[in-house]
Amino acid sequence: MSNDSRMKRGGGRPGGPQLGTPGGGPVIDKTGDETLQAMIKDEVPFFKQMEY
Repeated sequence: MSNDSRMKRGGGRPGGPQLGTPGGGPVIDKTGDETLQAMIKDEVPFFKQMEY
């Protein structure tokens, strides 16, 4: 499929790459989201524990 035909039908899916499809959508910076950062800091020790 050429780039022209891909652009005519709307391009890739928004939100990033998915298997078998081109990436799309902007990168969203979540570093300023205090709630999300607190959740990440809470979960990180659990994931570190799972490393072998």
